[in-house]
This record gives sequence, C-alpha cells and structure tokens, in this order.
Amino acid sequence: MKSWIQNMSLSRENISVGVTGAAGFIGRKLCDSLLERGYNVVAADQANIMQEAFSSNINPKLTVTPCDVTSSSSLEFLTECDVVFHLAAMASPHQCNANMDKAFDVNVNGTMNVLKNCSNGTRVIFMSGGIVYGPPSEIPISENHPLGSNDVYSTTKIIGERLTLMMSEKGNLNVTIVRNFSTYGPGQTSDYIIPTLIEQAIGSDELEIWNGAPTRDFTYVDDTVDALVLLSETHELSGEVFNMGSGVEISILDLANSIASAAGDIPVVDLKKDVVGNTRQFCDNSKLRSHIAWKPKISLDEGISRTTKYIKSRSH
Repeated sequence: MKSWIQNMSLSRENISVGVTGAAGFIGRKLCDSLLERGYNVVAADQANIMQEAFSSNINPKLTVTPCDVTSSSSLEFLTECDVVFHLAAMASPHQCNANMDKAFDVNVNGTMNVLKNCSNGTRVIFMSGGIVYGPPSEIPISENHPLGSNDVYSTTKIIGERLTLMMSEKGNLNVTIVRNFSTYGPGQTSDYIIPTLIEQAIGSDELEIWNGAPTRDFTYVDDTVDALVLLSETHELSGEVFNMGSGVEISILDLANSIASAAGDIPVVDLKKDVVGNTRQFCDNSKLRSHIAWKPKISLDEGISRTTKYIKSRSH
C-alpha cells in the first residue's frame, strides 16, 4: 500500500479511512462526515454496539467491521487503510479508576495493537485528552504545558501518546496527536456534564449543581469532527500535538444557566459544595487555528439548544 503522502494525488473516493471507536459519540459523527466528503470508511468497534450505531446507514462507501482493540488479529484490516483515526478507548475516568487492568489493556495495549497493524506511511490521528495536563499551572493551557497525570485515565492517555510519537519518530507512521478538551452534543451519554444537566433540567422545577465556580472549555461535536478531518488531510503535521477546544472558558454556573434557559427558564441552585477535580480548564487552541483553516462555528448556546432538543425527543 502507498503511503498517505504518496496518496495525496488520489481522489477521496480512492482513499480508505479506518475509524476505531466508530460506534462512539464522536466516532459516529466522524464516520458520517468522512462519508459526506467522499471517503471510503471502515467503521470498527465492538460487535455488540456496532449494529445499533450503523444499522440505518446504507452508504455503499461504509464498511462495518467488528473489532476488539485488545486483540491484534481483529485489527488486520488497518493494513489496507490510508488514514486511521484511533478513537477507541475506555474513556470514563471513573470506570478507569474502578478497573485499572482493563483501562491499561484497552487504552495502552489497544493503542499499540492499532499502531502495529498500520502499514508504513499510514496517516494516524490519535485522540488524547486535555486531562493529560492535570491541574493547570497556567491558563489558558497550551501544548507546552507540562503533563500531569493524576488518575488512571490520564496516565493511559499519556502512555498512548508516547507510543504514538515513538512510532512517528521511527519514521513508520505519519501521526498527529489531538488533545480533546470537552466535546459535547446530541448522542453523548449521561456520563458527561452537559447531557447530565440537560436530563436533570427537563421536566424539573429547578436545576441543581454541585458547584458553579469551576470552569471548562466546551466544543460542539460537529466542530471537533471538522478539525479532526482537516488535521488528517494536512499531511505535513506528522509528530505534532494539538489542543482541540473552543478557546472559550465558561463557569459551570453560566453553563447551568444556559441549560436552564433552553429547558424552560427554570432556576439554578448552586449547592457550593467542595470542588472535585480541576477548578479550571481552558484550552489555548491558537496552534490548531494557525495550522488548519478551522474555527468553531457553533456557539455554546446554539449547541445546548440542539442537544436539549435531541434529548427531549429521545425522552419522548
């Protein structure tokens, strides 16, 4: 198979793109976007969740492939992919802390299995997270900020980054690492704060939050997917690391007020309990914006409105 750089002269219809974790929240949107752009897409994830995610998709350019990243033999299809997005992961910090062995098997061994099955020259986008910075020593957080693992999930992601960069430095793969901060939107599970607050707000008289002071940086899923695709198409970014975030800092209280407004102008109650986790998370996305023609298009209010409508429709 030709390398991604050699394949740049090919049309998109002749380029095969593999997506691990394709049945996940971002993975599904990414597959849809790649198909719309004309790529041939191989959507790969665990068999038990693939059918629901892609049962209604009849696009002839989509191939659905059950796989388990902890089993290298199930990833042999990657040898035929020109581009690979590695999104598959045990992504819940709570679940990772509860099952450390599984977290390392999926997030570390799984990443190594993916990399080993990619042919030389493959364009690889590895999804990491802003959590790898730990408690920030400076705000906003740039890619030069020291890494600070303080839980199992962030530790596995840091190791995954190192493995990916090691393969890049050997000259085998054309890799780029994306440190995703807080992507949200329709289809995200209630393990995350925005769908959790929306579900609480729908049909309630008030919206209760633990503490409104901490801040986060939220990006609508369509904007995240656009950035991922643009990065994959910019082949000279091998070995680079990029923050993926909106570049807008918002407090949890302001977030809750926006959700309360979208759900029906209900009051917000701030319990002001002790803060759990980092008090601030604010992405410096200037490196990303300087390398690709990208900026977020969906405002937080618009994104919350879309997500609220989706969750309401599902609850009915």
